[in-house]
Amino acid sequence: MGELAVPTGQPRIIVVGLGPGDPSLLTVATVEAIARVRCRILRTTVHPSAAVVPDGESFDHLYDSLGSFADVYTTVVSSLLSRVHEVGELLYAVPGSPAVAEHTVELLLQRAPGAGVVVEVLPALSFADLAWVRLGVDPLANPVTLIDAHRFVDDVAGRRGPFLVAQCHSNVVMSDIKLALTDGVIDPAALPPITILHHLGLADERIVEVHWSKLDQTVIADHLTSVYIPELPGQVGVATDRVWSLMQRLRRECPWNEEQTPQTLAPYAVEEAHELAEAVAALVIAAPEGHEVPAGVSAKVSAKVSAEAVAHYAQELGDVLYQVLFHSAVAADEGWFSLDDVITRLHHKLEYRHPHLFPRPDFDPGEISTSDDVVRNWELIKAAERASRLAAGSLPGPGTGLSSGL
Repeated sequence: MGELAVPTGQPRIIVVGLGPGDPSLLTVATVEAIARVRCRILRTTVHPSAAVVPDGESFDHLYDSLGSFADVYTTVVSSLLSRVHEVGELLYAVPGSPAVAEHTVELLLQRAPGAGVVVEVLPALSFADLAWVRLGVDPLANPVTLIDAHRFVDDVAGRRGPFLVAQCHSNVVMSDIKLALTDGVIDPAALPPITILHHLGLADERIVEVHWSKLDQTVIADHLTSVYIPELPGQVGVATDRVWSLMQRLRRECPWNEEQTPQTLAPYAVEEAHELAEAVAALVIAAPEGHEVPAGVSAKVSAKVSAEAVAHYAQELGDVLYQVLFHSAVAADEGWFSLDDVITRLHHKLEYRHPHLFPRPDFDPGEISTSDDVVRNWELIKAAERASRLAAGSLPGPGTGLSSGL
């Protein structure tokens, strides 16, 4: 390959990747660079191909002496930049590919220009290249999101997959991934099997399809372990937790958000409700050829719905949800109730007002077979609730019927 033009006397760091594991998977350019550059430094010797770097120093000692990976990576880069000024040229070898999940290379490329150092990064195979082959997955035909196990919750929020999860370097990390979804967020029975990829390209390679409950019990995970998740069901819990955390931050750090009260927010809720109604009206329902769609017919029978209108509909629903989150955040600050309380009360009310689905001894729903029957029961339940409130001396809620909401 062509040499990188380097001004005379300017220090240079050659970054090479040791591939996914087996030394046979090293590129020719990497092997030649290892042979040519006399000062060789490895990020870690804990890699099957580390032995191909003769007389290589390493930063293994930092992992025990420093408190976090971030501290290790920062120290590694500072040491490399200092050392290359002493020797003029050095080779820095990292596991896998220098361009995939290698934060030290990212930091090095950021800091090198300011230190007067040229960095040349040689391409290499990554664990993902072997994963596509073993899984029989074309990541372009079936786009796969590559994510870090340490950011699992944030990276999968709002997404369905497929995912290839890197940095699954211990069974503790594997357990964290499992619990992130199965600990009250998603019903484990709704989760499809997942695939553990362990020591790809090595003699003890294992590719195991497992249920989520066995994720942290199947292999002794290390830095050569990854997980493939073909699909996740809708993650309402994960996405809600994420936006609720954002709402709380807005209340803490945004002056306008901090100043709002239920009274100042009320007009916005009305405005957003009107905009939602307009978005619903903008949904274009096209009847199957030769038929007319009667007024008020559900979009379930539509043959075509404008993609733009659907996107606008989703956006306006989000704006209405924002009002719920905002009011709940204000109430939580006052100590009145939390978002969980709002959702729990809604859950209870929905169950209570559908006794034909959730039977209870104090109410006989009779025979329910049509939507009119549901409305009749709904009205009876609401009437009983109003009578109870009047007996207790409180005012009944405004309006009646399904059209007035819950």
